[in-house]
Amino acid sequence: MQTKLNIAEGCSMYNGIMLYSKRHKNKMAVATINDDEITASWVDVDSVKEDETENKEGNKRNNKAIAIFQAILLVEMLIIASLKIIFDVSLNIIVRLIPFDTIIIMFLGIFSLDENTKRFHGAEHQIINAFNKLGRIPTIDELQKFSRFSMFCGTNSMANIGLISLLLLIETFIPHNAILIVVLWGLFIINVLNFFQYFTTSQPTDKEQRVAIEAIKVWFEYESKE
Repeated sequence: MQTKLNIAEGCSMYNGIMLYSKRHKNKMAVATINDDEITASWVDVDSVKEDETENKEGNKRNNKAIAIFQAILLVEMLIIASLKIIFDVSLNIIVRLIPFDTIIIMFLGIFSLDENTKRFHGAEHQIINAFNKLGRIPTIDELQKFSRFSMFCGTNSMANIGLISLLLLIETFIPHNAILIVVLWGLFIINVLNFFQYFTTSQPTDKEQRVAIEAIKVWFEYESKE
């Protein structure tokens, strides 16, 4: 009897979707669209490169995010130095400022995504949700009924880390009971309501959904083989 197949992990990019294999090491299905032509293939993970346009756009976004982060780090170091030298603030409190960097990185990552990537991100979640629920390749009409959100999305993991980092930062100033309440509400908002995925995904159009279906066709063909 064949084991039921499930998609454990996927990834979106500017012009397509990647679905990783569980059975075949370092393999994945990739589907991209250029000039309304969809190409889908089974490839080595390390061989995938997004098109030149995406590389240029991605580099611009990454450079901008890096520049902002470097500026914030500089300001942060000046604040830390001032707190220690001028006000002689305890190192214990200063160290608690360090997790703030994690929060900065998280928000830079979330808000640097472009609309194309966010729509493909939504389609990636839809195809994974649909296949894992139906156990087969969905039609486009069936796919449109599934959510663009996923409890297992990396966005939730990033947000959880950000929440913990924020609590480490403010733990000195608020009672422990209040921290517990904040943690519980934070985990609910992040993992149940998928709050941050409203910023990292957009509702896919037929274009992204067609690409997602082509990706799952290739994935299913090869993942079905022992």
